[in-house]
Amino acid sequence: GGDKEHYVVYREDWTPRPSYDQMTDLIYNKWWTNSEGRTDADGTFDFRGYYGAYDITVIANGVKKTVSVDLFKNGENTVTVVMD
Repeated sequence: GGDKEHYVVYREDWTPRPSYDQMTDLIYNKWWTNSEGRTDADGTFDFRGYYGAYDITVIANGVKKTVSVDLFKNGENTVTVVMD
């Protein structure tokens, strides 16, 4: 129970309200950063995204490596991935 205004994205029976779809669209389609490409001759790949947590996957010579990093405002926000 509780006040109905507390149910913003779900109804009291936990079925999603229209605001759930709007919120999901914002998070996964508008605010979610998804970028891919090739590195330049120096091995650098630049992209713009929101601050937050990232999983970065690099594939080189058939070897795949994923690292998890957090990028912050006023941080250096440079990630170096060393392939073994």
